Amino acid sequence: MQNLQEPYGTVLIISPWNFPHQLIFPPPIGAIAAGNTAIIKPSEFTPHTSKIASEIIASVFEPGYVTVIEGDAAVSTELLKQKLDYIFFTGSPAVGRIIARAAAENLIPVTLELGGKSPCIVDQTANIKLSAKRIVWGKFINCGQSAIAPDYILIHESVKQEFVEECSREIKIAFGKNPKESADYSRIINKRNYDRLLWMMQGKKVLSGGDTDAGELYIEPTLLEDNDTSSALMNEEIFGPLLPLISYTKEEE
Repeated sequence: MQNLQEPYGTVLIISPWNFPHQLIFPPPIGAIAAGNTAIIKPSEFTPHTSKIASEIIASVFEPGYVTVIEGDAAVSTELLKQKLDYIFFTGSPAVGRIIARAAAENLIPVTLELGGKSPCIVDQTANIKLSAKRIVWGKFINCGQSAIAPDYILIHESVKQEFVEECSREIKIAFGKNPKESADYSRIINKRNYDRLLWMMQGKKVLSGGDTDAGELYIEPTLLEDNDTSSALMNEEIFGPLLPLISYTKEEE
């Protein structure tokens, strides 16, 4: 018998706030190309981008084919109760669990695109200058609010100081002497996340950076010393411009 591929049907796409334009549009392209209808739920934390996306979609598609539904978490909860055939979610592991639980109750297939605690290992054989350049770019783009950002550094004690110095130099190259004045350095998405990051910093030794401004939701690119793997910094994805360094002397550690 011929193996016929069929669309799922109605796809719910829940997009995040950290790259609101970029992550609103690509998932529907796949859904539409495969023959599905799509409901797009953008983040309530980026209302201006969500409004523009809604206007773009409405100008191109009939609402019964592709539509954008704006709103807060209550709207997402209500959408998850609808008769859906597939769910595509990009966001945090905490919300991912809620999505997976709701999908499981109705046996709805789901794709969860989640973040995590991705480490970089810098050992004594590394090219420290090149490592610092790459890590600074990957960590501090979008103010660290990226799911693929290096979350923490495991670094050999013998190269730790050199690494800190090179990172400080690369931060200045990327964002100038004062990142607060840089057109290339963004801000924390909202006060809740700003306060969460400040709480994570409490009691930690600042190796580089550390400046903050609550009025602008600004946190400078910051390197922290943290050899306590049970600390707040190590309990969840940081999702901000804080980079803890955990030093070691032997690989077995």
